[in-house]
Amino acid sequence: MGTTTTGPPGTNASVTQSGTPQARTFNFTIPRGDQGVQGPTGPAGGTILGGAKLYYSGSQPIPNATFTRVNRTAQKYMVAGSVTLGTGMTAVLQTAGWWDVSAALSFAGNAGGRRIMVVEMWTGTDPGIGNATTLIRAEGAPGVSSFVALNGSTSEELAAGTNLRLLAYQNAVSSLDLSPNAPTELVVKRII
Repeated sequence: MGTTTTGPPGTNASVTQSGTPQARTFNFTIPRGDQGVQGPTGPAGGTILGGAKLYYSGSQPIPNATFTRVNRTAQKYMVAGSVTLGTGMTAVLQTAGWWDVSAALSFAGNAGGRRIMVVEMWTGTDPGIGNATTLIRAEGAPGVSSFVALNGSTSEELAAGTNLRLLAYQNAVSSLDLSPNAPTELVVKRII
């Protein structure tokens, strides 16, 4: 066996030989196939129809045994006008549809106890912190005194005018700080 070469599309295959009758070498040329038919166009990629990312970069003290609204230092709109912002990590959805909602926060590791992250939702009159419907809840193992990172997400069909807010809760000591060493954020994205 000698070489194998790819020839242009539409040409004939060929074989040449060289060497002696006792030690022949065969070289092959095989044509390349024709260009295939164009396949169907795939579905369009996902489009974010609305949303915003709210985040906090500081170390916020959380009082003992009290649901507390997390502060906000900045935000980034994904689609302008689709979300309005209230105090702290609070967002009001301006359009109905399916929304991806995710949140994350972390507590410093200076005391043991219970640590909870909650995203609440309501429409109409605010029922007060800790009294609205829970959309996302994440809880750290009780008694852990090390750094605790909490996060959660959901996809829900939500009405225009739905309010969302990120809350923190702890019963470790008189006050326990959120840690600036991991993301503290609330992200809302309308996908349908």
